[in-house]
Amino acid sequence: MTETVPLIYSIFHLNLAFSSIEKHQHVEVVKHCYWPLLNLVQQQKIPVGIELTAYTLDCIQAVDPLWIQTLSQLAKTHQCEVIASGDSQIIGPLIPAEVNEQNLRLGQQSYQKYLSVQPKIAYINEQAVSAGLLDCYLDQGYEAVVMEWDNPYSDNENWHGSTRLAPQTLLTASGRKIKVIWNHAIAFQKFQRYVHHEMTLEDYQQYLQRVIPKDCEAFIIYGSDVEVFDFRPGRYQTESTHIEGEWLRIAELFHFLSQLKSYQWALPIEVLARCKNSQALVFQNASHPISVKKQPKYNVTRWALSGRNDLWLNTQCYKDLEKLNRIHGTDK
Repeated sequence: MTETVPLIYSIFHLNLAFSSIEKHQHVEVVKHCYWPLLNLVQQQKIPVGIELTAYTLDCIQAVDPLWIQTLSQLAKTHQCEVIASGDSQIIGPLIPAEVNEQNLRLGQQSYQKYLSVQPKIAYINEQAVSAGLLDCYLDQGYEAVVMEWDNPYSDNENWHGSTRLAPQTLLTASGRKIKVIWNHAIAFQKFQRYVHHEMTLEDYQQYLQRVIPKDCEAFIIYGSDVEVFDFRPGRYQTESTHIEGEWLRIAELFHFLSQLKSYQWALPIEVLARCKNSQALVFQNASHPISVKKQPKYNVTRWALSGRNDLWLNTQCYKDLEKLNRIHGTDK
């Protein structure tokens, strides 16, 4: 019997709605961040997942249509995989189900329009998820979602640590099941540290050896922002103003990992084949009804109350929805 090796995979998150990126910087971001990602796929022959909203697709199309054409061709030939997220990067648990479903539906229309693909896997926006939100993904035809393992594991004492070693199934609010591919906050932070020259290759390799045992089915190498490599969005005064060579460092790392016999690169859809048919996991509880990304400080109220007039904007959105429902006779 042939021994299977752990699959490793990556999902790069592209977002031109990033509040720290101005519209005039879109050309620069595409040049320094998005093209190097496609070049990585073409030159290294490394399969990656690429996630972006319809809004980001629109923005890229406006400044560099060739990038869209290239992504479409790479996806059609299965050199990379388009991961969905919707029309806009909305925070699902804060928003009515019908709006979430329309956001997902409009996103699929744009993926078909620009890329001629219909993704089966969706990356949950900002990794903020509730059990009810999962039903929206099922209702819109998605087979699986990508969400972080870290916080649900910390919030549920009955979860075994081995749950992170393979794709699982989650229980939705309606009692249905949906597959999940894990993102991992610590993993993508380690990756960023390596790429930003804050960690040596030897240290990074030792980290992978610790977190990927032989019985691991699949492990995500990276599942976060693209706009932090060879570009800085200008959020922090501590950010370096002279950045270059980080995509080369990524390419060298990916090539190094591809030469190891202990791992095998795979597309996210290929990772799904190793989903465990064990009992569906319940990730929410009375103390933590909504799971979020990274540390617990990223509570979902961050998007409800903070930022630029978030409370007012969310209030206006609900008022607009009520108005539309009255116009169309669907007021609930």
